[in-house]
This record gives sequence, C-alpha cells and structure tokens, in this order.
Amino acid sequence: MAGLPPHRSGTTTLAIVRPRLIADDVLLDAVLCAFANLGYEGTSIRAVAREIGISHNTINNRFGSKDKLWYSAVDHGFAQLADVLAIEASAESGDPLTQLHMAAQRFVDYSAANPALLRIVIHEASLPGPRFEHMYHSFIKPTQDAAARVITDLQARGRLRSGPLSPAFFFLVTMGLGSLAGLTDLLARFSDDRTDPSAIARLAVDIVFDGFTAT
Repeated sequence: MAGLPPHRSGTTTLAIVRPRLIADDVLLDAVLCAFANLGYEGTSIRAVAREIGISHNTINNRFGSKDKLWYSAVDHGFAQLADVLAIEASAESGDPLTQLHMAAQRFVDYSAANPALLRIVIHEASLPGPRFEHMYHSFIKPTQDAAARVITDLQARGRLRSGPLSPAFFFLVTMGLGSLAGLTDLLARFSDDRTDPSAIARLAVDIVFDGFTAT
C-alpha cells in the first residue's frame, strides 16, 4: 500500500488506511521526511505521527521509542541510497572515472527526489553526537573510503588532478551538488519555462568533474 508522493516541501502524508496495511518501507519514507522537517530534538513520536497523518500508536507498536524510530528511518534511507549508488559493471562503462561520474549523477538524482536524508545528515553534522556517529561510521565513511580508493588510483594514473581531491569530491558532490538538487523550489526559481531544473543539476555535475580532471 503506497502513500501519497512527497510534497515539494519534502513532507510525505500517508493515505488514510488501516495501520496494518501500511508497509514498513512506506511508513519509514514518511518518517524520514518528518524528521527532516521537524528535527530530532524537541519533537516526539506524537508530533511525527501528526506530521505524516497516522496514529502515534501505529508507530509505537512497530518501532517503540523515538530513538529507535529515528535509527530505523535513517538506516532505511541509507539502504535506499546504497541501492541507487551501486555500480553495475555490466550496465555501465568499465572505466572507473565514468563510473565515478555516474555514481555522482545518481546521487544528485536521488537527492532531488528524496531530499530528506541529506537534510538530516547536514543537521546532525552541525551538532555531532551518537546519531551522527552512527551515520558516519555505518554509511558515510565506507562510501567515502570506496570513492577515495578509486580517486587515488585515477590520480596515480594521471587522470585526475593532484592534491587532497577525495575530501573535496565528498563535499562538492554531497553538500554542494546534493543540496543544489534537493532545493527543488529554489532551483526552479532560477529556471525559465524552457529549462528543466534537473538539467541544471546535471550540468553542475559535469562542471565539477571537469574541474577534477587532470589537464
């Protein structure tokens, strides 16, 4: 049973159905948006339930505490992102630089369609604690380490510019391009009737990779 699609603000309101018919993945999508909108501190399961339009007992019965709910929603969001970022060698060029470029493009596309996860990462990174440490060690660092190995190899072969490119890549792609893609309302204001906002995001990815490439 699917919920209604996210509004432009990033809020997801579930269709009014009996709680047992709401699939966990649909519920967690909505919860992730609610935490992105409301933040973790100062909110409650009741407030999250009100934000997504279901009974707070539905959440309590499935996930228990607010803490467990947050971790379940974030793990769910990162699992979805991991599926998007997975590179299928049979479907794409075997060239590592092309694969890195395509992975960045998929991340930007995902962030445009699902801005909640990156908003939560940015918020939690501004006040480090157990929640950010969980995201960093479980998801962010392993992904960054994998990208760093590819970048280091490409630098050694002279295909990427020298210097501390790996952290620059991480921040430009995630906080820069990802945030750009996720701010759909603002991005649309810089587009005219003939320009697809997603085309701006794709162009930004190409520009960043042009800057990474050795000349």
